[in-house]
Amino acid sequence: MTTMQLRADIFENLNLLLDNEDAMIQLRKYLHILRKKVEQDIPCQYSIEELSQRAWQGVQDARLGMGQSNEDLMKEAETW
Repeated sequence: MTTMQLRADIFENLNLLLDNEDAMIQLRKYLHILRKKVEQDIPCQYSIEELSQRAWQGVQDARLGMGQSNEDLMKEAETW
């Protein structure tokens, strides 16, 4: 089913429920729950400044010998 078909189906079902106050109340509650769940699933988002700071911190850590080499990481990943 395409996105357009999904939208059409959702709107069609909504139109059928809009005349029923009890159904609208239940739908509203469910939509609030669904929205919170979807918002929690959104991956963390960083600004350009935050990304730059994190990258610079990674470079500094690598210079200090902290972290794991790419070769060691690849060997570890092969065991996964």
